[in-house]
Amino acid sequence: MHLTRLGWLGLNTDDPEMMFHVHNGGILSTGVTGTNPNIGAGTRLMWIPDQFAFRAGRVDDDQWDGINVGNGSVAFGENNIASGARSVTFGIDNEAAGANSFIYGMSNTIASAAANASAFGVSNTINDTGGIALGLRNTVDGEFGVTIGRFLGAQQENSIVFGGGIDGNTLLVNDIESSLMVGFNSTVSTLFVGPPEGDEEFGSVGIGDVTEPTERLDVRGTARLREMETAEAPHVIVVGEEADEEEGDYVLRYLEFTGNGVDLLAGDGTWVDGSANLCDWNIVNAGQDLATGYPGACVEGNVGIGIQPSDHVKLEVTSELTVENACGIRVRTTAFADTTFGVFSFIVDANDNAESVRAFFGEARGSHAPFGGHFTAHGHSDILEQPPVGAYGRAVYDGSTVNNDNLPIGVYGLATTDLECQRTIGVYGGFNAPDCNGSEFGVAGYFAGAMVELQTPLVVSDQAIKTNVADVGNSLELLSQLSPKSYNFTQNTEYGNVFSKGLSYGFLAQEVEQVIPELVASVPAPIKVTDDGRIQSTGDDLLGIKYTELTPLLVAGIQEQQSQIETQDAEIAELQDLVSSQTSLLMEVQEQLQMLQQQIDGCCMDQGWVPKSSEMGQQDPMGKNELYQNTPNPFRNHTTIRYTLEQGGRVMLKIHDGNGREVAQLENAEQSAGTYTYVWDAAGLPAGLYHYTLFVDDELLVKRAIKL
Repeated sequence: MHLTRLGWLGLNTDDPEMMFHVHNGGILSTGVTGTNPNIGAGTRLMWIPDQFAFRAGRVDDDQWDGINVGNGSVAFGENNIASGARSVTFGIDNEAAGANSFIYGMSNTIASAAANASAFGVSNTINDTGGIALGLRNTVDGEFGVTIGRFLGAQQENSIVFGGGIDGNTLLVNDIESSLMVGFNSTVSTLFVGPPEGDEEFGSVGIGDVTEPTERLDVRGTARLREMETAEAPHVIVVGEEADEEEGDYVLRYLEFTGNGVDLLAGDGTWVDGSANLCDWNIVNAGQDLATGYPGACVEGNVGIGIQPSDHVKLEVTSELTVENACGIRVRTTAFADTTFGVFSFIVDANDNAESVRAFFGEARGSHAPFGGHFTAHGHSDILEQPPVGAYGRAVYDGSTVNNDNLPIGVYGLATTDLECQRTIGVYGGFNAPDCNGSEFGVAGYFAGAMVELQTPLVVSDQAIKTNVADVGNSLELLSQLSPKSYNFTQNTEYGNVFSKGLSYGFLAQEVEQVIPELVASVPAPIKVTDDGRIQSTGDDLLGIKYTELTPLLVAGIQEQQSQIETQDAEIAELQDLVSSQTSLLMEVQEQLQMLQQQIDGCCMDQGWVPKSSEMGQQDPMGKNELYQNTPNPFRNHTTIRYTLEQGGRVMLKIHDGNGREVAQLENAEQSAGTYTYVWDAAGLPAGLYHYTLFVDDELLVKRAIKL
């Protein structure tokens, strides 16, 4: 044992790292002596022998004083109270007052009456024995009640509730004993499983806010059975029986079929002979209003209106009308249902070998304005749940292989004429909406998928329909701000997976909008159409780019660039002429080079300098100093001169013109070894050949520079 002068105690160590440090050994605490000190707030680790309780963490008040410590309890975290015997808490601001209770999370409460209860999550409350609460702000008031989710309440014994209520003040509550309730974001249940009643072996199930089911399955609303098995000769018919004399409430019962094959079900639920009722219509002669059936086969008889029925047409109508807006058949339906069809045609190829199966075929012949099919959908509500659709075409192919020669086509438009294709349109789509210029929501065509064009599309661009015509300028500056991107479209089922699935190239509309806002417009987000023709839209708008209008900008940019190229070519030619003239000047000054060398040598010797080389521009191969060529060279106004000294010494750096006259002195001082750089400002000097000379003690280094 070692006690430091700071009062730190170490066991089996002379250098304790904390107030109490046991090295390479354990700690054993025995006995029951030692009560809990009431010391209030603090951060501490406590073992309380007389209550065999444990605490570790931090409290802001008296959460760990004696009154809040249960026998055998454990509390970890912040501000946790474990006052129930053998209670356990983990987290922050929890209170476990019930015996054998357990909490994990934040701000959960288990009352003293709620023994053997468990809470997990945030702000859950349990007030009775054996309760379990998982999630957020749930309340359990019934014995052995269970809540899983958020904003839930279990008020009776063994009541269980899953899902979620509206908020902390509006809960989904199960107040029925020994039952299960499921619901989401609501105060009523979607599914309810109740207990058996009396001597019943099984309970009942309610669907749609039915908490007191009277049958094994009690549904508020409609129910649907899918893919029911059928027999060749059914023996039982399921019927609906009105229940409790309440209109709209029915109970499913079974009714055994006891007839002889042609019997009919009477209104009182009995079977009666139906053979006498199979042929209500008589055969009439052709030309009458109605003709139906054949002798001896009226069950399978066909119908003709204005004509004797054909043997291959179930209903055939012939009319010769001379009035305006004459119709062969008119169907008028007043709808009281969600989905209503004026005419629904369903054709099945029974042998799977028909060459052509068509649910609807229309043909109109006339000299003025024949229409093979004309469909109009009117929407008259201020708020349309679904937009009106004039025509909806859907082709479905569910075979095992794809036949590229016969692809499914949702809509097929073909215009035929013998007038050499003059003004012939296969498909025409237009829109008619007030104050809509076609750039936002009014579009004549909308294609949620790729398009294939076999001929070059034509965009109307006649001068007669244009105003405010002006040349495009500043195109290069605009185009330089655009940032082409490669990307992959998000395959989001919300939009029906209509975007390209491979790598794409283009622009981001938000970036283009910052540069050329006229090329960006809002368009409706891709919409989905259900199998029955209903349109489902996300209600969102996306940004689109008018890519075709980038072409004039590209052409204008090319023209601007060509103009710049021509200007630069002229400047290059001018520079070439200047270089040629400077070359001639260089040749002239070469003749003066010897004279300059002699002048420099004489100047050096007059000042006590002895050059190592008498040849202009030649460096001593044995010298340790180096003078580098100036950059740039040739130059206009400024150039950089750099040299390296292997050892220090007296240094002078001078500039002479082509006639040997000194025009500048850049340095004259003692310098140590190293590399030095100077910027020569020759802005006030004429163009021509110059020499820059480096004097280092007894060494002379010279280079040439050309000013343009």
